[in-house]
Amino acid sequence: MADTTRNSQNGKQLWSFKDLPVECMAGTHLEKITDDLLPLIGSFNQRGLIKPTYNFQSVILDSKVLQSVWTLGFDRNRHLVVAHDSCGQVSVWARDGQLMRKFGQPGKEVGDLGAPAGLALNLQDGTIVVSEFSNNRIQIFDEEGKSIKIIGSEGAQDGQLKGPMDVAFTREGNIAVADSGNSRIQVFSPKGEFLMKFSTFTDTTGFSMPSGVKIDHRNGNFVVIDHRKQKVIIYSPEGTLIKSFTGVDGDPLGKSYTLDIDNDGNLIIPDYRKSKIQIFDPEGTFLREFGKPPNDRQEDVPPECTVQPKSLALDLDGRIFVCGTDDGGFTIAAWA
Repeated sequence: MADTTRNSQNGKQLWSFKDLPVECMAGTHLEKITDDLLPLIGSFNQRGLIKPTYNFQSVILDSKVLQSVWTLGFDRNRHLVVAHDSCGQVSVWARDGQLMRKFGQPGKEVGDLGAPAGLALNLQDGTIVVSEFSNNRIQIFDEEGKSIKIIGSEGAQDGQLKGPMDVAFTREGNIAVADSGNSRIQVFSPKGEFLMKFSTFTDTTGFSMPSGVKIDHRNGNFVVIDHRKQKVIIYSPEGTLIKSFTGVDGDPLGKSYTLDIDNDGNLIIPDYRKSKIQIFDPEGTFLREFGKPPNDRQEDVPPECTVQPKSLALDLDGRIFVCGTDDGGFTIAAWA
């Protein structure tokens, strides 16, 4: 399931788009905005200065435009898929920035979404797996947004969940869940059958709050971000602890919720508190970082150049897409 085009990045920002500064009408509609209000797609030079390339149409989403976003990913058609946590929706965007579809609403019924926090996108059949933090469950949708399976219920028994924050597909096509409230990783079959779990909270090997989980498809290892401990913990496919590490020179990672992994096994980790992206090799050795906190910006560098990254994902071309906040507004930005 891994894609061989997801290679290492050098940290050059390509483009960003922000929530539109316009009054939004109720409902969903396509609306042309004047050029001075359009989201910007452009390239960035080495100092972060914007070089516009083209503008695009955007869609108003129920009085919100790309707001309250927790995470994002890319489907098999290279469409951007975004989970909106506070408004209980998932939206799918074409490469030109137009909304293709959205699904979900706040609630607990089938098809509803309670604080969607994690996405796993099946690049073979197009299914979308969503972890629902407040509903304590996992919900699987088809490519068009129709609910086809619900996994889990609130609790601490095998197969039950408490505040699941992330999901990922294993090499076998099973579903790994960062069961944050129960301090563990659980694995389910696509049919929802409980298969395995590992780690309970201890001071030496276990999780305090596993908030992000990804699979290293070179070897099948589980790579987990522990948000509270501010460290990365790596487990074998069988759930055996391999190693753990923190940030540069042993410092904590920072405010990191999730990560992604490129084809070389490098770990790309956002740090919301320090407004930067860090990259480590598979052994945990620090390679490089980019991004700059707002108070370190040069006067001639516009605010669009830096985002406080909450989550990120690699597209099929290996570019890093980051979602987070920027000067009070929401931004999705891309680096390569």
